[in-house]
Amino acid sequence: MKRLVFLTAFLMALAPAARAQDIVTDLSQYDIELRHSFTGQELLLFGAIKRGETMAGERYDIVIVITGEKRPHMVRKKERVMGFWVNTGGKLLQGVPEYYALASTRPLLAIAPEKELARLKIGLAQQDFARQPGLEDYAAGLIRVKQGAGLYQVATEAMEIQSETLFRADFFFPANVPSGAYTASAYLFREGRLIGRSDKEIRIGKAGFERVVYSLAQNQPHLYGLMAIIIALLAGWLAGFITRPKSRLG
Repeated sequence: MKRLVFLTAFLMALAPAARAQDIVTDLSQYDIELRHSFTGQELLLFGAIKRGETMAGERYDIVIVITGEKRPHMVRKKERVMGFWVNTGGKLLQGVPEYYALASTRPLLAIAPEKELARLKIGLAQQDFARQPGLEDYAAGLIRVKQGAGLYQVATEAMEIQSETLFRADFFFPANVPSGAYTASAYLFREGRLIGRSDKEIRIGKAGFERVVYSLAQNQPHLYGLMAIIIALLAGWLAGFITRPKSRLG
């Protein structure tokens, strides 16, 4: 109910903007703080589309993609050798999103041709790391690992356009979500053609004491290492002092 009221207020406030664009979106929050008690966070993306008088009766579809920062990723293949599973080789995959979530009104190939999906990089199969020649098995293995960790989520046919105008999609960031800048993109298709797009940025980062430690480790690793050694020595000394047997008189 609270989200419905929030969505209604959003549409009333942005009605002029909605008339000037094909699609308008907003997020329930733009910053997610990673604290020691962080166990995951839900995020709501919602919005509205404009339908012109000449567009009545035409099919509209929406695809929403949230993508984390892209980095190289080493993937190693395990094989059974003399009864043991060992790493026998590795390949470096380029352009791997740290996080990838997708929601759409229909299966992707029912929304747009594969060529258009590839141009827009919509779908896991269209990501750079999944299209490296000869590395398809490594990419498929990485996708399975990421899905198992909750970092890759794809839900086609999980979204509806209500009253031919309103839409919403819920996403979840698990406890192991990496810090960084994320992009939430909403694509509006009509009869297989892209006619509108809206992009929002999400910031996910450490907060409080965790942020200070993380910043120190990233920007001043030598000082961070020295502090870690000092803290370990103090902790060892304190533990020894507490557990040291007390001497008795007489």
